[in-house]
Amino acid sequence: MSSPATRRKPTKITPSQVEKQLSEYMMDAGSRDLEKLIGKPLESMTWSTSPASHIVPIMKACSVWQKLIELAPNGILPPAPTKKGIEACNAEGLVNFTKKFTTSAGFADHISVKLRQALAKLRSCKECPKSLAAAEKKLDHRSVTELHALLAAMNEFVPAFSPVSSPREAYTER
Repeated sequence: MSSPATRRKPTKITPSQVEKQLSEYMMDAGSRDLEKLIGKPLESMTWSTSPASHIVPIMKACSVWQKLIELAPNGILPPAPTKKGIEACNAEGLVNFTKKFTTSAGFADHISVKLRQALAKLRSCKECPKSLAAAEKKLDHRSVTELHALLAAMNEFVPAFSPVSSPREAYTER
């Protein structure tokens, strides 16, 4: 684990930053259909599924993860600014081409969850060597190299509090 002096401090993420990164990604991908680019390939992903089961579609959208990790180096996107950024993208020009979501807010919530779940899978690969090894088995050489570059760009997840070994230790003066 890195020392406190070398850890990057978390930055406040705004909806306009999320909108900018997603707009750049859509322009690079040549499509404004976020459901096709992110939602559909990651449709079966949940918070509890293993990273390896979704690593191939996650890595197909590698450039969006690079942009989002630049924005949130710890790999944690706050839900509210993420949803508002997606809604702003939709207001700028249609990004919801599906009939499944009738409101912009519903669509933004869906895509926001998928973005945050995928980043959680990448964080899991960073933190757990077994998850990383299982994910690497499913990828080709180029994708493994891209995965390692993404993980290198992420800083280690640091909990908001220091864990203690027992509840009694939490109340003991140090």
